[in-house]
Amino acid sequence: MVVQRSVSGVVIGATIGASTAVNVGGLIAGHVHVPGSSSLTTITWHGSYNGTDYSALQGATGTAITSTSIDGTAGCYLLPSELAGLKWIKGVGNAAETVVVSGKFESQEA
Repeated sequence: MVVQRSVSGVVIGATIGASTAVNVGGLIAGHVHVPGSSSLTTITWHGSYNGTDYSALQGATGTAITSTSIDGTAGCYLLPSELAGLKWIKGVGNAAETVVVSGKFESQEA
């Protein structure tokens, strides 16, 4: 069964330690909603298998997985498809911002 879930109050920090962890286990697809008048223009994504140890996500060519072109206006920006399959994520931005992360998830219930 597919369920829709949103997590409010997610902090995209300027450092990994200042960022909020989000459980995205079962993520199919999702987005991040950035409020208006934001200074946030880039998010670099970090992943974890246990919610404690995080590493910057890299694509097959070693390039960082990022969300860019967030232009300081309110909007919904798609989460990179590379986040699917992770249990936990954190975003590190060029500026700190509180956002909402939403997505469609495979139900984790038996």
